[in-house]
Amino acid sequence: MPAHLPRKVVTRPAKMALSRREGTLTMMILAVGGKASTSAQECRKGTAWTEDEHRLFLLGLEKYGKVDWKSISRNFVISRTPTQVASHAQKYFIRLDSINKARR
Repeated sequence: MPAHLPRKVVTRPAKMALSRREGTLTMMILAVGGKASTSAQECRKGTAWTEDEHRLFLLGLEKYGKVDWKSISRNFVISRTPTQVASHAQKYFIRLDSINKARR
């Protein structure tokens, strides 16, 4: 190890723990005897999409298509992140596909 870098003293290796909290899988790295960081503790279950949010999602989908989730999030469904919009779209298209298959 180069002399100019501070040396990290580890008496025991850190543990990696998986915790289910309110239905969400959260990965926390805990130092032995330490506590979880506040960001890991702030994990909470996602909230359902409202009818208004879904309606705005459909309008954004018409304007930007199936690719630009960032623009839909920024300009239409401002209460959701691009990742949440993409996830909602994925579930929405799976539902549409299953409905169309059931009709055949």
